[in-house]
Amino acid sequence: MPSKRHNFIVSITRVKELWYIVARIVRLYSVVYINKNSIPFSMEMMFMDDNEDRIHDSIRKRFIYNIASNVRNFKITKHQYKLNLQNATKVVVQEDNCVSSYPYNFICVTDIFLKDHDRYYLIDKFTNQLCWSIDVMGTKIIVGTKREYERGGVKTKMN
Repeated sequence: MPSKRHNFIVSITRVKELWYIVARIVRLYSVVYINKNSIPFSMEMMFMDDNEDRIHDSIRKRFIYNIASNVRNFKITKHQYKLNLQNATKVVVQEDNCVSSYPYNFICVTDIFLKDHDRYYLIDKFTNQLCWSIDVMGTKIIVGTKREYERGGVKTKMN
């Protein structure tokens, strides 16, 4: 059981600068520079607390920590804010298993597209289209056509 003084993810705002959260990493991936595939730009994570609330966390190359609005190019949780870690951030392994180690809720693929289905999502700021942040068990059998976006005079190609 976590300490009584810990904060839940749902209560995170910009009002405070110091938070004590107990959470499990339920998604982890690296983002690399577009033209330099071997150079990491950041490590992205999704944290989940024992109430199953989730928040996006980003460790940038420079380790800048703050509470930021969750309005960047892609939004992977519904939380209004996301966390950014820095060198002074303290992360401690918690020995008790107060946060669920099985955060997944498997559903039929056809149910993903229903409007009433509550899901964590990505918003593509380039096209303003809804994209899904889902865990998939299966095999990729086809890749769609390449799309090209232009932002600030820089062209980006995406699949």
